[in-house]
Amino acid sequence: MINLVKMMKKSHYLSLLLVATLVGCGGSGSDATTTPAPIPAAEPAPEPDPEPEPEFSVCSESDVCIFEEQLSEHWTMSIFEDNTKETFLGTNGTTTNSYWDVIDLQDDDHGQVIEVKLHHSTGYADFSFKPILAGDLDSTSTHTVDLSTYLAGELVYDLRVVDWADNEIGIFMNLQCGWPCRSQFFPVANQSGENGIAREGFPLVLNANEWQEVRIPMQYFVDDNLTGSDPWLDLTKVDVISIAPPWQRPESQRDIHYQIDNLRIEAAPAP
Repeated sequence: MINLVKMMKKSHYLSLLLVATLVGCGGSGSDATTTPAPIPAAEPAPEPDPEPEPEFSVCSESDVCIFEEQLSEHWTMSIFEDNTKETFLGTNGTTTNSYWDVIDLQDDDHGQVIEVKLHHSTGYADFSFKPILAGDLDSTSTHTVDLSTYLAGELVYDLRVVDWADNEIGIFMNLQCGWPCRSQFFPVANQSGENGIAREGFPLVLNANEWQEVRIPMQYFVDDNLTGSDPWLDLTKVDVISIAPPWQRPESQRDIHYQIDNLRIEAAPAP
């Protein structure tokens, strides 16, 4: 009898334990709830790579860009030696009376620049730029460029004279269209800012080792050629842009050392 009571108590205990387990686990009752598994947080989308900064250029698409960090394939540099009447072409060279090259100044404002040294050892040398068919130096004898649409624009470049030496008259320039068809010889810059034939605002005062931006209205080149007998500049067939000291006085070229950067012809601003 005692054993039977014990068995009944044990059975009752197991029944209670089973009910408690079912309730704790939600069982199958209508009031049972299930805790959902946590949803992992979504990882943030990676940020897109920033757009690269556009490379700055002094030349716009409408400009005739002759030199900016490198020489345009449509232009070449040239030295004319008066004593031998020879013309030398290319991005660098050395002659009896001249040296020119593209050098790296490793400067934030002026990296690659054109360097020119004139000696006047046996005669003058004229440094200039000539238009060519892309990369074809042999085309300089016949190729010209039409700049007539830039008449209202400006010829622009940066100029530095590293050493004026004995030069007092300054740096000049002119445009040519098949010699003697040419513009006036234009006084660009000197150390005094004075010249009897210069247009208003020229020549610029340029101390040694100082960079100066030069801006010359294209109209100035067709206004005068300083002679009544030679043809005036025809902008439809330009074949030379010369930037050099004049040759009348040997001291104006003897050992002068100058640099040119960012040479271009800018179109007139849109109205």
